[in-house]
This record gives sequence, C-alpha cells and structure tokens, in this order.
Amino acid sequence: MADATYVFDFDSTLVRVETLEVLADIALEGASDAATVRAQIAALTEQAMSGDLPFGEALRRRLALLPLTRDHVRALADRILDEGAPSVRKNQAFFRANAANILILSGGFREIIAPVAERLGIAPERVLCNDLVYDADGRVTGVDDANPLSHAGGKPQVIKALNLPSPVVMVGDGWTDAEVRQAGAADRFYAYTEIVRRPTVVAVADAEVASMDELLHAEGLTGRWSYPRSRMRILLLENIHPAAVERLEDAGYTVETVKGALGEDELIARIKGVHVLGIRSKTLVSERVLAAADRLMAVAAFCIGTNQIDLAAASDHGVAV
Repeated sequence: MADATYVFDFDSTLVRVETLEVLADIALEGASDAATVRAQIAALTEQAMSGDLPFGEALRRRLALLPLTRDHVRALADRILDEGAPSVRKNQAFFRANAANILILSGGFREIIAPVAERLGIAPERVLCNDLVYDADGRVTGVDDANPLSHAGGKPQVIKALNLPSPVVMVGDGWTDAEVRQAGAADRFYAYTEIVRRPTVVAVADAEVASMDELLHAEGLTGRWSYPRSRMRILLLENIHPAAVERLEDAGYTVETVKGALGEDELIARIKGVHVLGIRSKTLVSERVLAAADRLMAVAAFCIGTNQIDLAAASDHGVAV
C-alpha cells in the first residue's frame, strides 16, 4: 500500500549481519578467549531475537563482554555498506522513492546504521536507534539509558509515541519487531527471513517474507519483478555447472540441485511445486512427469538436443522448452 508507513529493523533485515557479533569479531581479534566470547554473544543475540531474553538485558550483557572502542565502531561503519541484504540492495529504488514513508527502527547503534540509511535515502531523523556512550579515552561504556530502545519493550513505545497514521507496517526478523504488532503499534508485521528464520517470530507474524521482492508483492507495490523470484523454485539435475547455479541464486531464485539424473518415478516425486526444471541428457521428461508437474513453466536443457523431453506433451501442458 503506497500510503503505509514502513518500519524496518536493521540487523538481519536491511543488512545480513548482527552488528554486535561483527563488532565482537573486530574487538576480539587476536584475543585468546575470542571464540568463547563470540559464542556467548551469539547465544545472547539469539535468545533476545527469539523472545527468550529481554532485549535490554541482552544488550547490556553483550556490551559488557566486549572491550569496544570508538575505533572498533568506526571500523564496522566503514564497511557496513558491503553487508547489505541482497534483495534490499537490489531494491534500493523503492527506499529512495518512498523515503518519506520509511523508518528504520533498531536496537543497534547510530554510527553503524547511518551509512546504510544514507545509501537508501532515509533522512537521519527517520532513523530510530541506540546511541553508544564513550569515556574520555574512546572506550564504549554503554548506551544512552534514557533512550527507550535500550530497554525491553522499547520498539512499541517509540512507535506509539510517534502517533503514526494507519496503516503502519513492521518488517523485521526478531521478537522485538513482533512486539510492535503485538502491542498494537503496527497494523501488520512481516517476519523477514532472507537472512535468518526464527520460528517463534514467524509463528506470530501476519506473514513471512523471504525477500524485499516478496514484501513488495504482498503489499501490492511495484518491485523489480511482477512476481517475487524467491518464490520461484528451480530444480537442477545432473551436475549443472556451478556458475549457472550461482547466477540463478544471485538473481533471487530458490535453487535446488541434484548431482545425478533422476528416474521417472523419482522425478515425479520431486517435481511438485517446481517452476523451472534444468536437466542434461540422462533425465527423461515424460508425459507422466509433465502431468505431475503442477507449477512447471519451463524445462531448460543444458545439453545438445531435446530427445529426452516429450515436446508434444510439454506443449500440451503449456511448458516451454
């Protein structure tokens, strides 16, 4: 809906990383206990994002584990643009065109989020997040405790205080994002699963979207494609070249590969829900296979000739070869 306000989480939504986990990698480089501390931070992140630990407590416990400095934060800020979620990067035009109706809402840190917001055309005042506190020597001592986002329940509180007109659409991967909808501060909540899928979050969402293309499609907005590519299933058999697999995945398709050929009965069992089938010369695409293919749109032959494909049956079923 063009008149909606879209509220996006940051970590594992607009970017493909969790900020504190990457900061841990930077701050702990060369430390003897680095692996142990990283594991503790990752566990606390997962507990908070799955709703098993209040966010404020998780944030403070994670910060306490790290010898963070301003230089560490700057180091991540300098490279955060390289960590954009793939489908977000490919739909930057949507963010720029709708920047006045978009907010970034995050328990993360302003210095890290600001470069991404600028790239997406989001004004600084539309970035709602935490601010790190430093001592005189540039060491991180915590976050601004006066900011509701540094405490449990902060996201719903902040959105309610804005008194935004309906509809408000929350998009994120974590439990704190789901809380915005549960508290009545959003009209819809999409569990965003391009980077990570948390079952507890998906279970309470109005819908699950695995990419920006799926979100825009669900909202009736124009994205890159009329139908989200992440919902298009491609089955590639017989060791199709890895370069082809990589290009299809980079384009946003859901790709499944099988090393060898499949027999007719095996292929019938696997073909349901597949939109595009890729084969070489040893897989027989018979009338029986085509009849069982409930969503098949095309068969791609990565070889010379199509004798292994029943072309007449493919034509009858509306399947391009």
